[in-house]
Amino acid sequence: MQPIPRRRALAELAAFAAASFMEGCVRQATSGAGSSPAPGKVVVSDRLPLIAPGAHIRADVPAEARLSRQFRLPTPGVWYVFLRIGSADGSALLSYAVDDTPPLKSNRGRIPITKGARNTWVRRTLHKLRDEDEGQTWFDAEIHVDEPGDHTLHITALQGRVSIDKVALTLHHSAKPSADKLDHSGDPGEGSAVFAQPDRRVDGFRKDWKSPEVKAKRSFYVDAAQGDDKKDGLSPGSAWRTFSNVNGREFQPGDAILLRRGGRWQGGLSPKGSGTSKDWITIGAYGEGPRPLIDGKTRDGVHLEQQSYWIIQDLELTSDGSHDTCGLAALSRPKQPQPKGIKIYNVIAYDNGPCGIYVGSRDGESNGYDGVLVENCLAYYHDQDGIAVGGSDQNGCRNTVIRYCTAYSNLYSAGMWIFGGQNGLIEHSLAYNNACVNIWTWNAINVTIRYCEAYRGRTPRDASGFDIDWGCEACTVEYCYSHHNQGDGYLAMGHGEANYRGFPQQSRYNLLRYCISENDSAPLSCVETFEHGKIYNNLFIASGKTHVAGGVGGWPKNEEGDSGGWPADTEFVNNIFIGRNGATPAWVDDYAATSNRNLFNHNLYQRIGTEGPLIRWGGRRNGPGFWKGENNVDIQAPIDYSSLEAFQKATGQEAHGLGADPKLAGPFPGEYGRLPLSRLRGAADSPAARAGKPVPLSAEWLAARAKYLTDTGAEAWGIPMVPGEVQKDYWGRPLSPKAAPPIGPGTG
Repeated sequence: MQPIPRRRALAELAAFAAASFMEGCVRQATSGAGSSPAPGKVVVSDRLPLIAPGAHIRADVPAEARLSRQFRLPTPGVWYVFLRIGSADGSALLSYAVDDTPPLKSNRGRIPITKGARNTWVRRTLHKLRDEDEGQTWFDAEIHVDEPGDHTLHITALQGRVSIDKVALTLHHSAKPSADKLDHSGDPGEGSAVFAQPDRRVDGFRKDWKSPEVKAKRSFYVDAAQGDDKKDGLSPGSAWRTFSNVNGREFQPGDAILLRRGGRWQGGLSPKGSGTSKDWITIGAYGEGPRPLIDGKTRDGVHLEQQSYWIIQDLELTSDGSHDTCGLAALSRPKQPQPKGIKIYNVIAYDNGPCGIYVGSRDGESNGYDGVLVENCLAYYHDQDGIAVGGSDQNGCRNTVIRYCTAYSNLYSAGMWIFGGQNGLIEHSLAYNNACVNIWTWNAINVTIRYCEAYRGRTPRDASGFDIDWGCEACTVEYCYSHHNQGDGYLAMGHGEANYRGFPQQSRYNLLRYCISENDSAPLSCVETFEHGKIYNNLFIASGKTHVAGGVGGWPKNEEGDSGGWPADTEFVNNIFIGRNGATPAWVDDYAATSNRNLFNHNLYQRIGTEGPLIRWGGRRNGPGFWKGENNVDIQAPIDYSSLEAFQKATGQEAHGLGADPKLAGPFPGEYGRLPLSRLRGAADSPAARAGKPVPLSAEWLAARAKYLTDTGAEAWGIPMVPGEVQKDYWGRPLSPKAAPPIGPGTG
């Protein structure tokens, strides 16, 4: 299967990944024992985990094979399942599911119990993850719910007999078993299970959204129930039954392949041929009912290769997760002209191998597609990525748009990302509980990420919300919301000074503006060779003694001299940095503080509580041993400043900065939903109101940025080529061109 570019050494982020939070306590009301809960009784709590009593279950007696427990889940999303096993008669195998959803069809849905297990917590499934950096790991049991409220967890014995003492659900992936409870000291949400639930706006996949109408010159119909492969397939009454007449057939511009809704097929769909820019070829659905389901088994659900101008819509795609198969794979070949035109609408891809939706290179040597639209798609439970569009270098994939998509529980590289290419847009999308980074771009030119929410990024790997990663030029992240990520809320980084496939690894002329981070382990991490950037009008809130709201730093070059360094020539203006419960509002270390021409001004700093400094300046957190995994010997202590006045006098930075209370309504539980977030908006009389400095995108800066750009027709896809001046705050309120802007993402 197509390789996806491997990530940098994970140790690079260690400086910003520590966590230390108080352990959650539990208050509960439990249902009675037995195979189903007593009516109306649910497990509730204001702290994690939620714990219910267990029972004996045995596969050889159907009436005693299932344990059901009802929980009141205060927030939608992914909940991790922990079972405390009292004893097991021999080895056993369990499945799990929530409400009336069937168990996962793959080994992701099966929990093995070893012979003789006793008084131990289990969560590991049979599904192994292939992780080149972390070694072999396993998929852990989890359930997903769309809405808060009462939900029923079912545990079923498939073989053997098991005594389950307790059933626990938690939002925290890295919760650790500790005697008869779970340790939540590393939870970015501080063990809280209660989150504000106002009339919230959630972006991402929309269940009731309708795909564009299929307009075809000629349509071929496939009906899994009543079709006949001996017929011509040219009408619903003469539909084919299987894909035997579709796979390998050369379809013509303007053709459509329509699958009857409610049908299910085994084996992948792989038609041939290409459309034209005027007459695309469509794979879609007809009739009434649920999406057609394709289970590719050992093949991709839908597979295209070096084929142009295809539309794929209204399908449900899965395969055998133990194989290198994707739900949908559209691949380019090396040494051949770049294929053009892929539009993917309203597709659900789940429980596949590497990826849900992948548009890119077969072997990492070709440059993907020119013109890709992925709209209103849902991708979850994949070993690598939910939605990935890319090429091999910065001139790679072109004109990519991902909008109104959702990705969760994809466990290697990304929820969704654009890599190895130029001119892209990710907007109005939602990603959570993905490993590495929820939403990001890497080795790319002019990618904009806006109006997105990312939360609960999880280990193994970076566990971040958003990321402008190394080798990125002229990229923008704006109007986004990050929360509860185990790693960075926003990562902005270069990767030394060497080239990668002929392009620089430094990241230059990028923007991060009007974004919010709360309850992330590291709200902002700007590291290594991030150069000529502008980071302004953001709100970064950190909590916990080892955490930093705004971390700017780096490390020495490695032995090869191609990685390492510190941010340079970057402006940090109009941001609010808040440290709670001992967190430091800002720490700028080493050369980022002393000799790289970075500017800090018009920022507001608040420390809630008495512990820790307001600003840490200079020092070195990472010495030469950083690359070797050894103890560093030249770590230098920073200078701690408890007041902004002392910092201003000593450094000459923050001539117009403020050390003040921005008068946010608070508190800071980490709300789910990008809007309204009203409690994070400064009051009308906030000292941050109209106290900022305009951050114009000067002609000189734009001209330097423009040297990286190529006109590929991106504007026809709705992709901005030039970042506009800011006209509105995070909440959409107009900003007056005649008044000074606020400090932070908005006030009043």
